[in-house]
Amino acid sequence: MQNRCSFPDSKPEEPKNPWPFRDPAQTTEFERLCREALSAGGRDARIVDGYALVAGQPGVHGLRNLAEHCAQLPQSMWEREIREHLALSAPERLNAIQDQVCNSGFEANATKLTVRLYPESSSKDPGIAGCVQREDVPGLLTVLAVDMDRTIVGVPRALADMWGQDDDALFVRALQNLPKFCTGRPCGFVLPKPMALRFEFLEGGAYAAASVLRFDELPLPKGRHGNLIGLPVRDSLISWAIDTWPSDDVLGSMFAMAHGRNGDGPYPVTRHLYWRTPDGRFELQRSLPTSNGLRLVASTGFAQLRARLRT
Repeated sequence: MQNRCSFPDSKPEEPKNPWPFRDPAQTTEFERLCREALSAGGRDARIVDGYALVAGQPGVHGLRNLAEHCAQLPQSMWEREIREHLALSAPERLNAIQDQVCNSGFEANATKLTVRLYPESSSKDPGIAGCVQREDVPGLLTVLAVDMDRTIVGVPRALADMWGQDDDALFVRALQNLPKFCTGRPCGFVLPKPMALRFEFLEGGAYAAASVLRFDELPLPKGRHGNLIGLPVRDSLISWAIDTWPSDDVLGSMFAMAHGRNGDGPYPVTRHLYWRTPDGRFELQRSLPTSNGLRLVASTGFAQLRARLRT
């Protein structure tokens, strides 16, 4: 008898206007290309509230992240990107991957274990709710996953129980594996004068944001007083090393970058910032909109650091 696990595919809640396109003609074209790709086998495909439903296929295809990805590309590239993306989520391919993960045992999957960061609001998504998860960064979910050749599958609780491994051991192994999956590249960006501020980034791939969980090993400058961190989307990590108290320009620029990238997507994580302390803890630094822009709502520890560095 096969040890098969179910991977939930029911439709989570979504806003009624899920598309990032400003031009209605782009929305029309994006939906047309998606329907064309999904109906290539002769099946009827419909798009409702950001999801595609294909006749005769269970579940739905979420299109929001794909739309945000396309919105950042020349329209001439859309057809290929949409076709390749939707081919990865073809039911027969996903079923084969799910069977392989569920039936091959822990040892076969151990080297493929990894983690992804999701916003806390994703806890209601059926595809995440049933997966092994914990909180390492305030307000974010660290979800255990298996990387299966361009498809990342969350590990359901039932599957982890069958493996007979406790959660701590699974996360230790996943974090050990994380560097080999992270293809993000370190780079720097200097804002023009008069600010002339330099920020460090880890950009690219599916694990840049999750790599904050192994921040000490990243090739990014470390501050005497820790680092101010942004995790706007899954493929971006922003850092500023804290040797002196960050000026209003630094804070404002980082919040603006985090808000902008998080809003543009795809695969948003958080618009807020974090103080990663020298001992590796994370403290959430929220932003409050005001008439003059965004204002820092500092955690108690970060406010105490400000008081020490300003004296």
